[in-house]
Amino acid sequence: MTVARRTSNTAKAVCLLIAALFVWVPRSVAVEPAVPSSVDVYWQSTRTIAAPGVTSVIVLDEEIAHAQLGNDAIEFAGLSRGDTVVLAYVDGKPVSIVVHVIPHPIQVVPPSLQRREAEFAHGVFGSDVQFSSAQNTSNVAFLSSLGWSQQVGDHYLDFSSQVEDNTQFGGHEANLRTAAISYRTPHVMVNAIDFNQSLSGALGEDRVNNFSTPSIMQLRGGAVTFDAGKNEFSLFAGATIPYYFLSLNATRDVAGFSFHRRQTNKLNFFGSTSYVNIPTSLPTGTVQRREYAMQNLGVSYRLGQRFLVGAQGGASNRGGMLRGDLSYSSFRFSGYASVISASQTFPLNQLQSLFSGTSSVKGGLSYRWNSRLTHGLYVDHSTITPGLIYRVRGSNDYLSPSAALSFQFSVRDSISLPIKGQSLLLGVEHDRVNPSLITKLNQELNLLSPQLQAQFLANPAAFVDSTNFPPEIKALLAAEQPIGTTVSASTTIALKSKLRFSPNVSATYASNGALANTWTQSFGYSLVYQFRPDLQFRSSLSNVLLWDARQNSTLRTTILSVGFQKNFTAAPGTLPLFHRGRIIEGHVFRDNNINGAFNAGEPGLPGIDVRLDDGQVATTDAEGRYRFTGLSADEHQISVNLTQFRQPVRMTTRSEATADLIQQHIVIENFGILDFARVMGSIYNDLRFENRRQPDSKGLQGIGLLLEGGKEARTIQTIASGDFEFDNVPPGDYKLSLDAASLPPNYLAPTDSISVHVSPVSTVIEDLPMRALRSIGGRVLLRVQDDVAANSATTLKQNRAPSGHSQSSPEKEEPEMVPVAGVRVTAGPSTATTDKEGKFLLRNLPAGDLNVSIRPVRSVPAGINIPTGSVKLPPEPIQIQGATIVVTNAELLPYLTDDMLKAPTARGQQAIASAYTRAHERDKQQPSVGVTVSSAPQPKSPSPTQPPLQQKQPPMPPVTKTLVPAQVQPVTKAQASTAATIAPPVVRSGEQKTISYDAVSRAICQSMPSLGEAAQCFNQLKRTAATNSQK
Repeated sequence: MTVARRTSNTAKAVCLLIAALFVWVPRSVAVEPAVPSSVDVYWQSTRTIAAPGVTSVIVLDEEIAHAQLGNDAIEFAGLSRGDTVVLAYVDGKPVSIVVHVIPHPIQVVPPSLQRREAEFAHGVFGSDVQFSSAQNTSNVAFLSSLGWSQQVGDHYLDFSSQVEDNTQFGGHEANLRTAAISYRTPHVMVNAIDFNQSLSGALGEDRVNNFSTPSIMQLRGGAVTFDAGKNEFSLFAGATIPYYFLSLNATRDVAGFSFHRRQTNKLNFFGSTSYVNIPTSLPTGTVQRREYAMQNLGVSYRLGQRFLVGAQGGASNRGGMLRGDLSYSSFRFSGYASVISASQTFPLNQLQSLFSGTSSVKGGLSYRWNSRLTHGLYVDHSTITPGLIYRVRGSNDYLSPSAALSFQFSVRDSISLPIKGQSLLLGVEHDRVNPSLITKLNQELNLLSPQLQAQFLANPAAFVDSTNFPPEIKALLAAEQPIGTTVSASTTIALKSKLRFSPNVSATYASNGALANTWTQSFGYSLVYQFRPDLQFRSSLSNVLLWDARQNSTLRTTILSVGFQKNFTAAPGTLPLFHRGRIIEGHVFRDNNINGAFNAGEPGLPGIDVRLDDGQVATTDAEGRYRFTGLSADEHQISVNLTQFRQPVRMTTRSEATADLIQQHIVIENFGILDFARVMGSIYNDLRFENRRQPDSKGLQGIGLLLEGGKEARTIQTIASGDFEFDNVPPGDYKLSLDAASLPPNYLAPTDSISVHVSPVSTVIEDLPMRALRSIGGRVLLRVQDDVAANSATTLKQNRAPSGHSQSSPEKEEPEMVPVAGVRVTAGPSTATTDKEGKFLLRNLPAGDLNVSIRPVRSVPAGINIPTGSVKLPPEPIQIQGATIVVTNAELLPYLTDDMLKAPTARGQQAIASAYTRAHERDKQQPSVGVTVSSAPQPKSPSPTQPPLQQKQPPMPPVTKTLVPAQVQPVTKAQASTAATIAPPVVRSGEQKTISYDAVSRAICQSMPSLGEAAQCFNQLKRTAATNSQK
């Protein structure tokens, strides 16, 4: 019972808890409105957010954004860029929303899409029907037009046409008003149907002045133009466009060849050869076609920036033509002149492209005084000889000075209607014209008989002044004084953005003196309805009411047209004319030189699958070629999957490539595969024994290398640069060793072989150093004299007699030379110790500048310096022998060697003992200073043209004389052995404590391989000694 009661109470508590949750959860949610605190709205765009329970909304700045309520939503509109705050009430609670009006993000269009957009075909098709009525006569005309423009890469196609069906001319189903097809490439242009063609070969740039027209005519036919750099050639054939549809009676047939050459930027040549068929009116009144052959040549040249001259000549079977043109132009002054002499039957005259009589001279001058006042003069003299066209002889002289004063004066008023997008135009125009008698007669030429018309056309000025001019017609024309006044009004009404309506009305009163007065009233409209962005409907009406006072009648003319215009675009691949199969091809090759490009001789890989983005797969043939055909004009992705290779490979090109078939019809894309490893490197002369190649280190040619560790050992020799390369090396561990028999003489390899680990498709680079054998050999001697204890010595003067024997002074005996054993001589990294005969040999010396010195065995007293010198060894092997170091101060011996010297004579032994005694006493009197080679003063290395550096020391007993070469030359083994047999001269010094290089340098000169080189060496020594004042 107790358990059941407890269970019931627990169930009631759970139910109460669940009910409380249902009651309180909605209330707690309603406290915080579910709307964002900030909203981003694009400029001139709208955005809607959900706001359940919203009742009102207020925008603080209406110029930045606008907000309005929706169905539990708020719609924002961005008006201008900036920030504002919107206050809204949601479920009775105020909520603030910050609105950010931001610009639209910049969308970066890929270059491929930009090219595709530029190459879209653009076309327009329009059709209109016109209803016209005048004087109880009605007519219906259908006018259709089609235009097309297409670009594919650097190829352009343009087409335009206009076709009319007019019942007025017999009801033909189609009458071609005009049509033109133009196809252009960078070097070829093809024109068909209607086109403009120069009959003389001259272009627009050859025009000198207003009278030197380039003889361009509009033909209906075809032409091909080839552009070959400076030259342009054209082949053309066609007929002049007829004045009436399907009427060929008045056409002129033309066919020919023309050329134009731009010799320089200033000089042009041009010419043409043409065949012309022209209808000619005979005196009998009949029309007969005649054939002509015409040849033209011309030149144009620009003299500086202001002068331009031109000349042209022509010949035909019906006469010839000569002309010259000149023009000058500057800021204030300009002038031109043309001289023409041509036959009336010359084809260019009959084609009406050359405006000339039989001969004419025309010229004009103009001078601009300021921005408002300009003076000018025009002169024209023409002479006409009777012929086939002009039947009478005549001449004309025309002189026309002129002065033009320009100024602006205007009074403007406007009426503005407060209607957006509308306009109203009111106009009043009054004209009063008094033309010349020649102008009036030209407009009323039908008043004259055919014979008088020919006389007037031959010489208008002479005909007006002659008695042949009928007086009644002259009086009639003199009474004409045209006066006209027009009042007009028009407006444009735009209904939203699709409909535009433009009505117009006008009234005109025209008076021609006492002859005629007319009233003309007109009204009409034009209407355009933009149904869609690419579809437009249009209509227009023109109604003219004319009252003729002379005939006392009213004439009405009405023209109503209704039509449409459709614009369209198309991708290049959808055009039947350009829908040609395009190709992607290439090679999958083994890139032996690893340069990422397919080169001649590199083998192709057969059986490799190349995949296209549309799923097509092409397998390479035996030469590694693949090919995709019949592709659309688009960008395609091609790739090579590396998982199809059984062994590890590496790409030297991209494994995926993009082929642009929009710009190109054929794309070649090659894929380089690296399916092998290689071991490469170089063998070089290690000049400084650093085990790395310096920039001035040269490679060694012809050294054999052996690569062991694979299925079979492989050998190779280095090329001239010292480089080597093992290709097609399978992965694994190898041993790379040198062929000792191929090493050059006097060269040593630090190591005979090295271990190489080759990974798959890797390149292992191993550079092997070689060291040239360089050495310096010689002796260290002590000079012993009788007067050793006196701390002074007299220099032994040695003069070489003509016989080659030495002659010494009789005052002193020849000093005794004692070998010094146990002396350590250093040069660079090498150190040698003299033997019991005082001999030393420094081996394995690097190339370049080296310091040569004696290393003391214990501390040297203050004031005594260990002399050093420098030598420059060449990169090639060299063995220097005969270098002698003479110690003139015996007191230095205890510091140079631990061995007690034994002189062969008692005199020498006594001198050595005295030197050791004095050195021991000096050590007791003054403290010693530890001197090593590294702490010894290091002189600067002398240049090859300077004498060896001398150290100036305070006066003290003689110390040593070190002999090292200042400049050496490489020698062979035979030369070195020969030099060793030559006893080099020994130079003994007195009071000086400097290093002399004469002995070793003379020994080097004597060891030269030829007498010429030896003489050159001795001359260098003399020049060096002359520049050293202390030597």
